[in-house]
Amino acid sequence: MKTSERLAAKLVNAVASFCVAQMAGRGVSFAQSAREASSVQQHAPSVNPVPALPTPSLLMEGTGQIAQSSNPCTVSSCSGTFTATLSGRPFGKANLTLNLSVNPAADSFTGCNQVIATGGINDNAYVVNLVGQVCEPGVGYLLSGSVQIYAQAAAAGIAATGTIVAFGGTNIPPNPVPNSGPSLVSIIGVRGKIPVLIP
Repeated sequence: MKTSERLAAKLVNAVASFCVAQMAGRGVSFAQSAREASSVQQHAPSVNPVPALPTPSLLMEGTGQIAQSSNPCTVSSCSGTFTATLSGRPFGKANLTLNLSVNPAADSFTGCNQVIATGGINDNAYVVNLVGQVCEPGVGYLLSGSVQIYAQAAAAGIAATGTIVAFGGTNIPPNPVPNSGPSLVSIIGVRGKIPVLIP
């Protein structure tokens, strides 16, 4: 065999050996990558589905109105009446009436006036008490607060607690109780059967 032929044969053998080595190395690399990917999948934290939020058992909305009383304000209170026609859970269609007592001295920080109120739903079939505030946020008025609702026979029956919010247009009031037009009203919270009066 000539010298040139021997060199060519060695070159071909060297290239073949190099290719085999490269393919073997890549096979190991591919296998290692597959094992690593499998390991990552096995150790990846499981994602639990987000549970659905419970639906409020007290959820009522409708329209209402707030009005000043014809009685003049005293040093500690201005009176008014809040009425609303509502529908929803758990009372169905309901007529709400609240007798308001509004502190004429506004809060120095919020500018709102403290309100306490008592009244009822559907001719006082259920008693309603409110502790909250009435504000004039720039447009109209905003009545908000916490309410408790319970049956006249307080030892049994449905009781509820939640938040009431009412918003509507109003004239510029001469006292803290505004005279409003139709207002949006919502009550949201929870209801159940509890002994309200405990011996």
